[in-house]
Amino acid sequence: MKKEILLLIMGLIFFSNSVVMAGERVEFNGGVTYNNFVYSEIDNGNLNDDYWVRESLNSGTGFYLEGLFWLGSKWGIGGGIDRASSSWSSFETYADSSRTDYLSEYYLDGYYGKLSYKLSDEIRLSVGISNHNFAENYMQDNSWEDGAFNEAVVAGDGLGYLLEAQVDYPVNDHIALMGSVGYRRADIDVKEVYNWNENKLVDSQEDNAIGVNGLRAGINLALKF
Repeated sequence: MKKEILLLIMGLIFFSNSVVMAGERVEFNGGVTYNNFVYSEIDNGNLNDDYWVRESLNSGTGFYLEGLFWLGSKWGIGGGIDRASSSWSSFETYADSSRTDYLSEYYLDGYYGKLSYKLSDEIRLSVGISNHNFAENYMQDNSWEDGAFNEAVVAGDGLGYLLEAQVDYPVNDHIALMGSVGYRRADIDVKEVYNWNENKLVDSQEDNAIGVNGLRAGINLALKF
């Protein structure tokens, strides 16, 4: 069953399409997204603005799959799943020509409910409330060592929201290119952190949180029947 679900999701992402049926009252949308994160640590209630990576997470891809039911000509309700990622990378070189490569990857996965409003046939606005899982993976590769450190170092979950505007660009009566841009915010409670002595994730003993916000831009092809 998991394999069939995965193939279905991959197919929807590949075609990045939207199918509208039942008199255009029910929609199934799927698309690819580009994401950037502004990442802040909150240590025991205090915002850590000096965290070195917070402004650098400016390249990441993702996807979304959702269903939407139009209650009338203007208002629609629905829900879906969303996956977003962003990353940071750098390296250091040394006098002996050795090198260290760094890579941090951040993943925000979850599901959401949304309310949409049509300003016109081509423009709609949406607000969504979301529940997210968060993971941070860290990689460090030293050229003088065999193998690299590559582990999940933070995990957590929390609530968030997404504000979005979407525009239809009709090609003909049945095909349209759809573009969207939105702003997301998620407040993550840190549940697990990496323990360097035990070499694994362990339950966090501190009251720490992570604030993630940023832009999401998406594109998909709409097929209307």
